Amino acid sequence: MSTPDFEQIENIIHDLGQEFLVDAAETLLTLSEVVERTRNETAEAAQALLTIRREAHNLKGLAGSFGIPSITLIAHRLENYLSGLDNLKTHQLDNVLAFLDAMQDIVELAAEPGDDEVSRIVRSLPAKGAAKEDFQPTSDLEILLVAASSVLGHAVETKLHDLGFRVVTVKSSIDAFETAIRARPDMIIASAVMKNVGGVDLARAFQAMTVTREIPFVLLTSFDRDHSELHELPDSVGLIHHDRDLDNEIVGTIDQFGLSTG
Repeated sequence: MSTPDFEQIENIIHDLGQEFLVDAAETLLTLSEVVERTRNETAEAAQALLTIRREAHNLKGLAGSFGIPSITLIAHRLENYLSGLDNLKTHQLDNVLAFLDAMQDIVELAAEPGDDEVSRIVRSLPAKGAAKEDFQPTSDLEILLVAASSVLGHAVETKLHDLGFRVVTVKSSIDAFETAIRARPDMIIASAVMKNVGGVDLARAFQAMTVTREIPFVLLTSFDRDHSELHELPDSVGLIHHDRDLDNEIVGTIDQFGLSTG
């Protein structure tokens, strides 16, 4: 059996990456044209929304495979911004363009930005408001919310928006790893119960990694700290009891860790 020619393999991967950049540039240009057409054809807004969602999902899935995970991160945030919408109004079209422009800048760079630059880019993107159509965060503080339950996730996200935070929501622990490492949120709030990697194990993993150990971690749970299900939870991890007064629980935890948008 012949030995693999690693240089040849690297060349193939490089060529595929260049093809992805060309295709991504064309996709982003097409989406920008879709947005501009939609400004004057409101009847097409619903179809435009479907198109943008589909292409954002495709970009999210492909970019990481070709060494540009920042595009995956931005595309995921675009999906997050569009979730729950059934139409696109003028200010939302403007915001979609901001996401597209951010991805286009990276495509033109033809390289993955450094971690600090990625964090700056994603924090400059429009924020989604769970309860307010024209939501504007009152600070640049960002919270990563990891919640498999849409109902619980929406309730927590809405309260965090009310407090003035930027919120990025993911539904799995796997997505949480990449988002936290790349975007460096100011706090992570995660459900205790999730598929594959539960909230307790996720907390332990983040506490063990140098790049994330300084990020405050909070667990969404119905258990008290002395419950057997939480016996491996690090002492530094905070708790939000979702079966109690959720508003007070969230506010108390924000105060506990010294995060304030005021």
